[in-house]
Amino acid sequence: MLAKNLEHVTLVFDKGNNSEENLEALGPSPYHVVGSLVPTQHPDLLEVPLDKFQSFQDARLEGVTAFRTSKKVFGRHWTIVATHSQELLEGQLRGIAQVLGKRRRALGELQGKLKRSQEPGAKGKGYTFESLEAHAQNLSSGQYIQKILRVEIGRRRGKLQLHYHTDAQALEKLIATSLGRRILFTDNHQWTTEEIILAYRSQHHVEAAFRTMKDPHFVGWEPLYHWTDQKIRVHAFYCVLALTLAGLLHREAHRAGLELSLGALCRELSSICEIINLYPSTSKKKAGRLRASTTYTELTPTTSRLAEIFRLHDWEAR
Repeated sequence: MLAKNLEHVTLVFDKGNNSEENLEALGPSPYHVVGSLVPTQHPDLLEVPLDKFQSFQDARLEGVTAFRTSKKVFGRHWTIVATHSQELLEGQLRGIAQVLGKRRRALGELQGKLKRSQEPGAKGKGYTFESLEAHAQNLSSGQYIQKILRVEIGRRRGKLQLHYHTDAQALEKLIATSLGRRILFTDNHQWTTEEIILAYRSQHHVEAAFRTMKDPHFVGWEPLYHWTDQKIRVHAFYCVLALTLAGLLHREAHRAGLELSLGALCRELSSICEIINLYPSTSKKKAGRLRASTTYTELTPTTSRLAEIFRLHDWEAR
């Protein structure tokens, strides 16, 4: 209903929506789609060297390069855009380094326990080859970790041994082929590559809205003090209405040049308190109505600017 007057509607999919059934249902509909594929399911696209990727002039795509092609996926032909982001690459490498450090420390501890369990007079059940292998597999599992953390279990002179190391060549291959990459698909074949990438990135607005709805202080869905379907629907309505109004406030503040997150904006606005002072009548005759004077608590430069943007003085109590 909200989109009935729009001529062109594009749905932005995350990977959880990817299925041939979903995409077939969109075929006869007026809707278009931009989504992303699981990179490991398309090794041919991961093998495309980065020197074939193009860069962009748009400041919003700084550090991003892309390779454009077409491919049949989910039973249909799609425009495919494989992207490489330096920011994504650096974030993934930080995550890998953090997990890898924890796993290596855990393997070092396991190595020490194994050695002590095989010393003369050691108490306890000890390790079997199978139990040690299960521990090692658990500590070397993970999307990228399993490819770069090598763990070897063997026997020497009748005793179990565990050795591990980081495969630097495997990490370099990941950096060259997988890390920092996303693979996008769309049926908006006439769109530019920049438009496809920016459309996919726009899903962060929806994700931000979900995070806002989980905020316990502003626009939050919870706590929910209702139990009947009717009242829950009403609760959902005013939560979405509040989210819409908060989004409009955020947009107006942004247009006025005030860069604040939605949460920060709500906190700043909630700090503005209106004070009504009542004074006795100045009439020399019999006592009349009290005279009211409205003011605000002391404003900061930010709250003062917000009061100006949203014309709060127009809503002062009279």
